[in-house]
Amino acid sequence: MRGRPSRSTSPSRLQAAQKRIDNGFENRYGECGRNGSNSKGGRTTMLKQLSRYSDWAPVFLRVAIGLIFIAHGQPKLFGGLDNVEKMLTGLGFPWPGFFALVLAIVEFFGGILILIGLFTRYAAALIFIEMAVAILKVHLPHGLTGRGGYEFPLSLLVGALALMLLGPGKISIEKTILKREF
Repeated sequence: MRGRPSRSTSPSRLQAAQKRIDNGFENRYGECGRNGSNSKGGRTTMLKQLSRYSDWAPVFLRVAIGLIFIAHGQPKLFGGLDNVEKMLTGLGFPWPGFFALVLAIVEFFGGILILIGLFTRYAAALIFIEMAVAILKVHLPHGLTGRGGYEFPLSLLVGALALMLLGPGKISIEKTILKREF
């Protein structure tokens, strides 16, 4: 019979098809996805799969940094300026009332701007400066860890630095709505 090839599937054709399927699966998921083994190739491939979610990394950083500063700025701005002013007076800052208000505004509104991804680099720069001053003037004498240490302010400083360098990311008001980065 000439013309159309036979529809029968010989064992060699089935084996070739199965091999193509297996190779495609292993290329996509690695061995770990296939049989539960913990081979290096499987883990590497599976971790590489996470890179498709990399646009979310700045969002997670913005949410964490933003919420922390909103939580610290809100009580200062709405009722706690006197305590901040007393602390700044004790540290020898000039114009403690003025700087207490500046701290409260930077923390609260800077946190909001970082959280929503608007003027992120500017807000992060102000927070970076605030954390640098806090580390140098307040926390450094207490060491890295322990009560009053600079471990937490240093983490916030590095987070702010990362946002200054990275910007808000693709999932932000700056990029999605305004179509530009400030």
